[in-house]
Amino acid sequence: MTKSASDERIRLFQEDLALLRKMYKNWQIAKALEIDPTNLSSYRSGKKPPGNAFLDKFYKTFGTEIEEMKKKEPYKTVKEEDPANDDAVTGEPAVIRHIVPDDKDDHIVTLKKQSSHLQKNYERIEEDLRIALENDNLHAKNYDRLIRTNEKLVDHVLATNGQSTDK
Repeated sequence: MTKSASDERIRLFQEDLALLRKMYKNWQIAKALEIDPTNLSSYRSGKKPPGNAFLDKFYKTFGTEIEEMKKKEPYKTVKEEDPANDDAVTGEPAVIRHIVPDDKDDHIVTLKKQSSHLQKNYERIEEDLRIALENDNLHAKNYDRLIRTNEKLVDHVLATNGQSTDK
């Protein structure tokens, strides 16, 4: 049986896992760690505390990547003092950490939706243009055919009346 990790280490893991999930799905992380995805979900939600052995493996597998993401991402951890849970021995204030969602994530989601919508509209416009061009070509062919038919009709009428056409 593995030794349980400290509450602080578990909180840090949950923050880092939330950051990592911006790039990977739960099952992909679980696969890389060679664990069942339901166990990872339990660790993430706090239903089941991860042991130190698991956390060591997690950070060995993803630690460098998480640190790189923290440097690149507009990632913020907000720390708030929690007076109800101050450390009775040291007198140090307890700290609650949580990830503050950044506006960029919302903008990225909005841009992806708009991009998808624009792509669909662009494809529809391309199709409408193709149909219009086909219709224009068909109209042009019919117009040419009408002109030739009219010319033949005029020639026939003139020939019938004994007149000649000068071309």
